[in-house]
Amino acid sequence: MNAASPIDRPIAGLRIVDAVRGELASLTRYLAELGARVERIAEPLADPFADVAANAGKLTGTDALAAIGKAHAIVASKDQPIDLAGERARRPALVTMT
Repeated sequence: MNAASPIDRPIAGLRIVDAVRGELASLTRYLAELGARVERIAEPLADPFADVAANAGKLTGTDALAAIGKAHAIVASKDQPIDLAGERARRPALVTMT
């Protein structure tokens, strides 16, 4: 690849909702690095340095309901109050992961 080549972003255009709490919050950071638009709707991690490291490249402060309604995939902790079964029933192509 030369300096003028675009960076390979294989999943650019996908919208991911990140509702993961705790130590696994960095899981969706890799999706952001691959080009997905990752919208974080979970609260920040207790350790501010870990929070920055885990959430680099993600959007925060977005409207949770709007983000969920436009998402291609939702990654959530099991304790999140998101009706994943209901979302999948409304949109069968939606990918969910807990």
